[in-house]
Amino acid sequence: MSQPAAASNNSATMLDYANAESAGDRQPLATWRYALVALLIAVAVGATITLVVSHFGVIDAPGCGKGGGCEAAANSEWGKIPVAGLEIPVSFVGCAYFSALFVAWCFCRAGVPNLLLWFMRLGVLVSAGFITLIFTKDLICMYCLAAHISNIACWLLVETGRPQRSPSWRPVGSLVAIFVIAMSGLMFADSRAEAAFLADQDEKLEQSQQEIIKKNEEKAKLLAEREAKKASAKKDDPNGKPWDGGFTGRYLLGPDKAKVRIVMITDYQCPDCHRIEGEVMEFVKANKQVSLSIKHFPMCADCNPNFKERNMHPNACWAARAAEAAGLLGGNGDFWSMHDWLFEMKGVFDADQLRGQIKAMGFEPQEFFNEMTSDKTLNLVQGDIEQAIWLGLHFTPMVFINGVEVKGVFGRNAVPRAAQAILDSDPPRMTAELDDPPPATTKLVEDWASQYSRRLPPDNTDWPMGNGSKVRIDVYADYQEPYSAKADAEIRAWMKGRTDATYIYRHFPVDEACNDVTTRTIFPKSCIAHRAAVAAGLLGGSEAFWKMHAALYENQSDASIDLVRQQAKKIGLDVNAFNAKYASDEAKAVIMEDAQGCKRTKEATNTLLYRGGIPTIYINGKVVPRWRLGDGVYIKEILDHAAGE
Repeated sequence: MSQPAAASNNSATMLDYANAESAGDRQPLATWRYALVALLIAVAVGATITLVVSHFGVIDAPGCGKGGGCEAAANSEWGKIPVAGLEIPVSFVGCAYFSALFVAWCFCRAGVPNLLLWFMRLGVLVSAGFITLIFTKDLICMYCLAAHISNIACWLLVETGRPQRSPSWRPVGSLVAIFVIAMSGLMFADSRAEAAFLADQDEKLEQSQQEIIKKNEEKAKLLAEREAKKASAKKDDPNGKPWDGGFTGRYLLGPDKAKVRIVMITDYQCPDCHRIEGEVMEFVKANKQVSLSIKHFPMCADCNPNFKERNMHPNACWAARAAEAAGLLGGNGDFWSMHDWLFEMKGVFDADQLRGQIKAMGFEPQEFFNEMTSDKTLNLVQGDIEQAIWLGLHFTPMVFINGVEVKGVFGRNAVPRAAQAILDSDPPRMTAELDDPPPATTKLVEDWASQYSRRLPPDNTDWPMGNGSKVRIDVYADYQEPYSAKADAEIRAWMKGRTDATYIYRHFPVDEACNDVTTRTIFPKSCIAHRAAVAAGLLGGSEAFWKMHAALYENQSDASIDLVRQQAKKIGLDVNAFNAKYASDEAKAVIMEDAQGCKRTKEATNTLLYRGGIPTIYINGKVVPRWRLGDGVYIKEILDHAAGE
């Protein structure tokens, strides 16, 4: 009887030893390891939130703005997940996943459930795939990389830590729940944002339709007068337009005389162009009273001098030149055949693919390549670019109907809807002879005039230039920012001798030393300049403020404490008193009064800085979307219009 008992005890001892060994293999995560995983997940959450905020257009992702890798990645075929007719941004999925993972991790101090670990392993596979795509497809997005690298590092820390397994349902349950809630919230917000965007586009579209109808009536009257007089005099053009005759492309799809004449300025690699061109092409082919022509604006440094610093669409120039080569060698029909193929390829092709298309169209490849690479195609494309700049283009596609720009083109089926509205008004059939869109300077004024007026925050400590009530100019600017200097010089020159205008300068130094709103320092000398201007104003009023103001802009590159002290002395201020005001909390409070108005809060979700940038100019409460064309400054034209001149 004692023998079996002994065996039983021995067996139990061996079993306990095995369990003890297994338990020693899996232990609670070290505090440093647990905290580091939480920090890495937080980094991924922050990176994906930045991408989500950028998607909604609230700000451009710092260091990755318009035309950067983040935008390229988001707009690529890998930036969205097609589900049930929807295109869900990958940034939404990443933000929801990492937010959910962060909450789930909070329940993992005592152990990690197997199912959660498998979720993390699957997430790592996804991250590895996206990192591969980022480098193989040249879609370098620093925020995407930060999220994916943090995700992989989290998994490595967990796997190598061999944490205890937890039977708790809370981590996985919270992961699923938070993911579903976050995705639902993001998709709801996206649908609301899209609805607001489409409503805005429809409003602009309606305005364009009415303008086109009005222009058609004017043209019909003018045409009747010309016919009655049997005159063929050319219409005078004081603007010096960079094309001859009416505004139209070299190749026409549809009749020469049409009721609706659509001109698209496009880029074969532009995603919006691809979508809108498809809608327009379907409409044109179904309506015999409508014509379509194309002008090129490739966002590519190879042929477009406006994109020297950011080559957004690297193959777009060659795509445009391929279309022109087809037209030169084969005429109208071959241009449109090549045009269709280029949009089908989304402007991206290699030499073998192009060679195959050339052969399919019946061209001899070497002859075609010689034509495509000749100065003839380059000059044609650059001529279109020159025209687009003259017209004030700042996005593609830019669409005209009967010589009038169509605004709100990014709404669903917007251009066909506008074209149908024009057809319904029964305009006369005519050529493009009288289609004559205005120059960019007119467009800049119109873009400002179409903005809604905002009530700007009160500025209780300001030193206005002038006291007129007809035109009020508010500028949020930085004394060290180059374009702020250009805008200010133009405004002050316009203000000379006027009694009907007021100019208010509002401070927004991009320098964390005195601006608690900005999250980065771009101009390290900005606070020196802004404190100096404010100190001068506090001591000497408007006259002292504007004298210091002018000196700061005239000596941008030499800004220093010694310079502002010398200037204070020239103005006639007591240097000791100036030094005290310069360093005072009062001076910073004046700066922050202006800067604080540019901070998003629960009450004010929109910043006063246009697209988050400086300078931001308001004229009579309406923001000025654009006031520069290349090196040209056109604030005077907008101010003249505001003054009724």
